[in-house]
Amino acid sequence: MKRATILTIASRNICARMGICLCLSLIVLLIEEAVTGVCFVTVAVPTTDAERIQYAITHGLEALYQGNFEQAITTFSSQIQEYPDDPKAYFFLAVTYRWLNRIDPSNETYQKQFEESMATSIQNCQKILKKAPKDPDATLYLAASYGYRAEYFNFSKFDWGKAYDNGVKMRDYLDKSAKMPNMSIDAQLGFALYNYYAYLYRDKIGKWRFLLSLPKGDREKGIAMLEELREHGEYSRVEAWYFLIEIYKEENRSKDQAMALNKELHEKFPKNPYFHTLLAGTYHKFQDWENSRKVAQEIIANANSPYYTEYLVFQAKYLLGESAYFLGKYQDALLLFDEIIARQPEQPSYLIPWSHLRRGAIYNLTGEKEKAKAELQLVLDMKDVHHVHDFAEALLKSQQKTSK
Repeated sequence: MKRATILTIASRNICARMGICLCLSLIVLLIEEAVTGVCFVTVAVPTTDAERIQYAITHGLEALYQGNFEQAITTFSSQIQEYPDDPKAYFFLAVTYRWLNRIDPSNETYQKQFEESMATSIQNCQKILKKAPKDPDATLYLAASYGYRAEYFNFSKFDWGKAYDNGVKMRDYLDKSAKMPNMSIDAQLGFALYNYYAYLYRDKIGKWRFLLSLPKGDREKGIAMLEELREHGEYSRVEAWYFLIEIYKEENRSKDQAMALNKELHEKFPKNPYFHTLLAGTYHKFQDWENSRKVAQEIIANANSPYYTEYLVFQAKYLLGESAYFLGKYQDALLLFDEIIARQPEQPSYLIPWSHLRRGAIYNLTGEKEKAKAELQLVLDMKDVHHVHDFAEALLKSQQKTSK
């Protein structure tokens, strides 16, 4: 079994998140999280409505990224009551529910809250644009709302039709917003992601680019735009920061950049459970078993803390088991994989088949050949998640060769 391939699969799934799933066409790559983040501009004493709105949105986003979701919801809900004609709070309230859904994907309440609040955000922007067709904020946040809804329908609901429809609408309004004078730098996030991923997957998704008349991607331009947003973005800084980590993590030549950015992100937002798990996965990606193990243990220790959901904790346990496995601590690893299998978590879907695969590999290494064979056969009876069947078959063939 090739270690690098296994590591890539495991580390990618730890962050499944939010992040970008690259099985989509260009249109969904473009829509991923168009406008979010933290504004680091300080307004000492807000005196105008614009300053008060900025002040409140800034503090609401700070609460969101610190993992204080209740405070974020309270802040954005209050803003909606106080400034019902401003589109920002509607959008960021929906974004807050989307983040809650990401750390607890099976929670139907979060799903419903996201769907309803994002629908309200869209309706509010449309109402503003009927009165003022060139309103820059309404145009930008309408694009962002469609983008987030497309991402949700694809990654959470697996409804490509709705994802595509919302993605097309997102692109239309994002193009309009980019042409407006004095448009926020945050509008560049969608274009930055498009440039990078359209270049990276130019061969696989070329037909979509042709059908939709989309421009070619540009890796260097995409990364440069993300770096600029991380430094100067108004409300998109943290999202750009997150995507840079994902990009640098996947580009092995950028290991030092990925680790530096991820450590800094966790230090800036130490109570964010999603970013905490992201750090464990990044250490794992670069085979830093001791640090991956340490961070995974921190996550498990927070299992009773608000928002450290089973979805995240079970991933941390799997990471801990992987680290023990590669450090040669097979019994420690076996206990963790045994626990995952006994508890049967439904999500993420890779946990059960890959835990069985690891258990089979450990039995094989410790000389329990029949138990190993039974585990690997069991894997083949399960759904093939991330090519787990290929690895199980390879281990079985290897076992047969050594037994001759």
